[in-house]
Amino acid sequence: MIQEISILSKNINTSNKWLLIGVKEREILNENNFKNQDNKNKIKFFFLIFLSFLNILVTFFIHKWSGLKEGFESLPEHLVVKSDRSYRHHNYLRHINKNKVYPYRIFEVFNRKSYAKLKKLKFSKILFHFIKQYQLINKFCEEYRGLRISKLVKENALLNLAPYSFFLALFEEIKLDTPKINIFHSGSHLLALAANNSGISSTHLTHGLVINNLYSSYADDDHIYVYSKEEANFFEEFWPNAKVSIYPMQKVETKLKKITGFLQYESTFDDVKKKDLLDLLNFFNGMSYQVLVKPHPATDIESIKALKALSNDLNILEHDEISTNELLVEQSPMFTFGWSSTALCESLRSGIIPINLSPEDDEHMFMPYPFAKRALSWAKDKELIKGIVENKVDYLGALAHLIDQ
Repeated sequence: MIQEISILSKNINTSNKWLLIGVKEREILNENNFKNQDNKNKIKFFFLIFLSFLNILVTFFIHKWSGLKEGFESLPEHLVVKSDRSYRHHNYLRHINKNKVYPYRIFEVFNRKSYAKLKKLKFSKILFHFIKQYQLINKFCEEYRGLRISKLVKENALLNLAPYSFFLALFEEIKLDTPKINIFHSGSHLLALAANNSGISSTHLTHGLVINNLYSSYADDDHIYVYSKEEANFFEEFWPNAKVSIYPMQKVETKLKKITGFLQYESTFDDVKKKDLLDLLNFFNGMSYQVLVKPHPATDIESIKALKALSNDLNILEHDEISTNELLVEQSPMFTFGWSSTALCESLRSGIIPINLSPEDDEHMFMPYPFAKRALSWAKDKELIKGIVENKVDYLGALAHLIDQ
């Protein structure tokens, strides 16, 4: 895939990167798409163009209706993007504007009514960007005429064409009215690219550990916040013009005889997962540890019921949106456990030994953050963990080794 990225890189820049963002991104960069011929389906493309234009009309009518009904207010210099998951934008108030010193406004990127009422627009400006970006699609795809990649890029871009064109017109107008405007987002890269191309500064507040995503996956943000030094190195290599900051973490100095587990977004338990989890729970219960479990903000009630059915000795914590670091400071556990999650990274940075239940071939083990070095593996390091719990191995020494190696 690296070869395919290098083939594309000569043609990718801030102005056209939006063509590749979306559901077809990884499919686009499959090496076969750079070799295989493919016939274009003109009827399908005409249909997608029609839907894109219809999308623009609907968004504009929502925009006009919102303006007539509610009016357009002046905007503060901080615009905060709320995505499909309500918790993802919370790092803005935790790390950027904790005391609400700066006026800000939150809008929803997947709610047309929410963003359509930010600023009054003329349809001619939206249409101008729609036509210009459509021409950009054709120009880009001409480089790969006859290859399957051309078809995939065009399909993907046409799905983005309407919202991207609207965002360009919107941010261009906002920039004129509020020159020092800043966009804060947690992964809304299509919107952020529109802001970038309108001369607006954007800050990416990552809501979790980053994966080995492709260059085209990210906007050209001015400032990026991450959870670890490895992620900082990753972004500094590929985005040398961006300022990269690591979220601050409060250390837990005094620890209690507790272990806190963190559920994943999708907390299903297959037989292997159940066996490993029960093995860990039985050991720590046998050593008189209090076992706490924190659901993910998006964990559904059925997953929590399934977890409770595994053991009666679990203390399920409130299903709220407290940050991991805040929870660790509040509970002060000796250990944490989870499945290659951001919580394990935050645990180590909080001064707590994390235990990873993910297998070695789990896809998350190949992220910029090196779980194999930064967490103990329940599968591989079980005897070491038992030695630490039984005070046969120095806790602080084991913690320092995970931090320094």
